[in-house]
Amino acid sequence: MTHTLQQRVFDDLGFAATDTLRARLIGSGLMLLIAVNVLAVILETVPSIAADYRAAFYAFELFSVVVFSIEYLLRLWVCPLDPRYARPWTGRLRYLLSPMALLDLAAILPFYLPFLIKLDLRFLRALRLFRLFRLFKAGRYSTSLALFGQVAREKREELVISAGAVLLVLVFAVLSFSFS
Repeated sequence: MTHTLQQRVFDDLGFAATDTLRARLIGSGLMLLIAVNVLAVILETVPSIAADYRAAFYAFELFSVVVFSIEYLLRLWVCPLDPRYARPWTGRLRYLLSPMALLDLAAILPFYLPFLIKLDLRFLRALRLFRLFRLFKAGRYSTSLALFGQVAREKREELVISAGAVLLVLVFAVLSFSFS
């Protein structure tokens, strides 16, 4: 029974190449939650909206963290079914250190840190920006975003050179503007 439930969760969370209605609904639901989270982060930067809807933003943040935490724990539970993480303990540790698992952790950790350690409030505000990492989780649920990530990895040297050239032009533009 547990193995079949674990296999079903494994399939539904997109580890396997299954394309079931339930897996698509879960993926779409998580994508929608990520998109609404990004919108909430943006809206919270407007002082009047943040003041008027502080309780609603907190409730939504709490709901989102619960959903993403459950997803994180379920992924940790089912990862040994993936051949890359087949060994129960070392496989889970390898999964926890994988880029996507670290990204998932970065998306939920800012919520939990203030409960674990006392932080300077200025640092806490900056840490809340890490909630935007939830946007990067969308790559897991979208083949086009995954393809974009693959292309970015394959062409990283060209992208770094291009970004460097743009940065150089930007520096020269700022310097020329400040001397005029």
